[in-house]
Amino acid sequence: MTGIIPRPRYFALLLAIVAVMALFLEGSAGASHSTAIPVCDDATGHCYEYLGGDDKLTWTDAKLAAEAMGGHLATITSAAETAFIVEHLPTAIENADGVFEGGAYIGAHQPGGGDGTADGGWEWVTGEAWSYTNWSSGEPNNSCGPNCGEDYAHFWHSGPQSTPEESFVWDGHWNDVTNLVKGFVVEYEPDGGGSIEADIDVKPGSNTNPINPRGKGVIPVAVLTMDDFDATTIDASTVLFGPDGASEAHNKAHLEDVDKDGDTDMVLHFRTQDTGIQQGDTEACLSGLTKDGDALEGCDSIKTVGR
Repeated sequence: MTGIIPRPRYFALLLAIVAVMALFLEGSAGASHSTAIPVCDDATGHCYEYLGGDDKLTWTDAKLAAEAMGGHLATITSAAETAFIVEHLPTAIENADGVFEGGAYIGAHQPGGGDGTADGGWEWVTGEAWSYTNWSSGEPNNSCGPNCGEDYAHFWHSGPQSTPEESFVWDGHWNDVTNLVKGFVVEYEPDGGGSIEADIDVKPGSNTNPINPRGKGVIPVAVLTMDDFDATTIDASTVLFGPDGASEAHNKAHLEDVDKDGDTDMVLHFRTQDTGIQQGDTEACLSGLTKDGDALEGCDSIKTVGR
């Protein structure tokens, strides 16, 4: 990023980055319901990630957070893209009462309220053509009244709402909303944005990387420094490992030259039973953020043992 950022914009962006980092932290005050690693569509090269928690945020904050992560709020421009997101990402969270809440912001909005009508003036945050739409029946409708500010779009959420009889299944349709949704979908373009591809080594020194999912110990994972990436720049407190996103067991990282190439690598440890690794798994992945707020991910092969 170059140039001078206006002070209000700077602080807004800083808060957005902090908010994104908080969503990744396990054990934070507000529960996180995020995908640990972005999922990618091989057909298009686009990757997607859901971030959500127990606290509501504005569409603008979600937009800033997505941009701070190197992506943008998802712009859904085809039925195929809708189907991919529906299949791979959660878009609702369950509170303590078993009620599903939240939904997820997408990159559709009505700048300045559009043309004053419910269905006019919608744009994608990226500026790409507005053609495909997937509004739910009767939407958009400015249900709170004329000029009430339902200028943002989000995915409907699934499961029961405030009462069981209001239950319905989320299927990727959109609704117009004022603000204060609990989650959002980030989209990463094929060229630029997205996560840093980190080179990781599960159980350094082992070729087969055997893991007993029922083991009570910890799994060491090294993130290697490469020509284009310095592993010591990782914020260890943001790193998650395995399908369930286990956090670092010792609350700190160890720095050493794991592969004896003269560069300092980062070694982290994760409690085996917190990782969510299951019998038959052949790969385990790690995700996190650098100290500059850049997302990173890496995977390594594993061999599960035991019964």
